[in-house]
Amino acid sequence: MNLNVILLTAFVAATASAQERAVPVEQEPEHKTVFKNEYVQAFHVTLAPGKSTGMHVHAHDDAVVRLSKATVTSDSPGKPTGDPEFVVPGLVSARACEKEPLTHRVHNVGTTPFEVLRDAPPRLEKTNTRAWLFQPFSASEARCPA
Repeated sequence: MNLNVILLTAFVAATASAQERAVPVEQEPEHKTVFKNEYVQAFHVTLAPGKSTGMHVHAHDDAVVRLSKATVTSDSPGKPTGDPEFVVPGLVSARACEKEPLTHRVHNVGTTPFEVLRDAPPRLEKTNTRAWLFQPFSASEARCPA
């Protein structure tokens, strides 16, 4: 095998590997910090159609509010890309990432911008923790206080 071919192959492999390295979510360029104090850090993420985040790690429990109607997929190292997820404004989810961090990349595979607001505690004081549990409900159960 030609030495040039070997060097080119090694360079391509090293470049691909470097592109796959995950960074903490706080360092992922599409996750823009919009608020931070000692209790919470909030990120705003906007992905244009056809765009993707970089590979990143969620190491804290978090909540995510979808702000737009969009179609996204995500992939994690060593796993195939997931099925498309159709999101709508107001859809809220929460993830427990403290014990098992989530490493992934999100792809906007739709024709509209994908926009979310995500919050996570930069650190969690175990002695003063409050938890909120949101139960799913139907529109007919929704009531505003009088």
